[in-house]
Formats: sequence, structure tokens, C-alpha cells
Amino acid sequence: MNLELALAVARERLAACDPLVIAARARVPYDEARGTLVVDFLGMRHTVTFPAGEVSEASGVTVPLLREVLILHYLTGASGLPVQNRWIAFRELPDGAIYVGPFQARAVQPLVRYFGGAPERLIPAAEALGGTPVAMGDAGAVVPAFPLVPVAVVLWRGDEEFPAAGNILFDGSAPTHMSAEDYVVLASLVVGELKKRA
Repeated sequence: MNLELALAVARERLAACDPLVIAARARVPYDEARGTLVVDFLGMRHTVTFPAGEVSEASGVTVPLLREVLILHYLTGASGLPVQNRWIAFRELPDGAIYVGPFQARAVQPLVRYFGGAPERLIPAAEALGGTPVAMGDAGAVVPAFPLVPVAVVLWRGDEEFPAAGNILFDGSAPTHMSAEDYVVLASLVVGELKKRA
């Protein structure tokens, strides 16, 4: 993905939208006086200018291009459909089967490599991102990535017979908010942030 081009396209799409509609569909506040949308992403507050689409972190830290693009994709793609509290696998997303390889390589395998030997480390890391434990696998947590996009991260401890395993699941409403390609990026960023917090 050419990130510069993807960012330019995402900004064009944002500028063509009504900010009040975006705010309603993405469940984010819009400050009309300042012309900014406020997006919470993985426990970090971001401000997005409208119509320019410039993304900044509240702390002043420079936002990586990949995260900028993903935030803009969420804002322009969110359908407003609420969370269904029903989990689906990545391959159940439209076009998910096409991106299973990158999803495994960029998200699931790094998750298992880092946390597989000690799944109990997952819970405090997830809680640091605003997540909550769930009764799945040997350790499971739901991380609120975006207001309408929770992500479930699950680990199974290995033993003499089977190696450690893991999975990343999405809410049933996920296909209405972003593309499968976006969810590959999102899952990899979730795992990266979990590793930092651990």
C-alpha cells in the first residue's frame, strides 16, 4: 500500500462528507466551532480536522501514517450500526479469505509468539488499553479499538502435544464499518499496542 496516496484519497473522501453525519455514524464528537472530530483509538485520543483530515494525537505525538489512514477509513466507513456482541472470525469478513495470509502473518502469529508462552500477560496489557477480560481460551480480552469496533484477542496455552495458539475476532457489525484490508492493519496495531503495554 502506498501510504501517501492512501492518505490523500482518505482525506478527499472525508472532505466530501458531512461532518455531522460522520460524527453520528462513527459515534464520535464533532466540535463545530473548531472544525474537529475527536476519535478514541486504542486508548489514545486523536483529533481530526475537518475538512483537511489532518490527524493528531492529543499528547502532541506525531501520528504514524498507517494509523492516520486507518482512523480516516473508520470515520468515512463507519455505518452507525451498533455493536452486536456476536464474534466472527476474520475469514467471515467480506474478502476476508483473500487476506487470511497477511492477517495471520501480521497479527495472529506475532500475538502467539509474544504472549503464547504466558497468556496471563495478555489481560493487564489489554486493560491498559481500556480492554476487559472475557471467558474465551486460556486468556481472552476485548479491546475497544474504535467506538464501534471492539476486537477480541484470545490465547490458548501450549502443552507437550499442541503448540500455543491464538485468534483475533471481530464483532458481527465489523463488515459494515471497514474493509478486510483495514482489519489486517487494525489487528496488527492492536497486537503492537498490547506488546508495548506488556
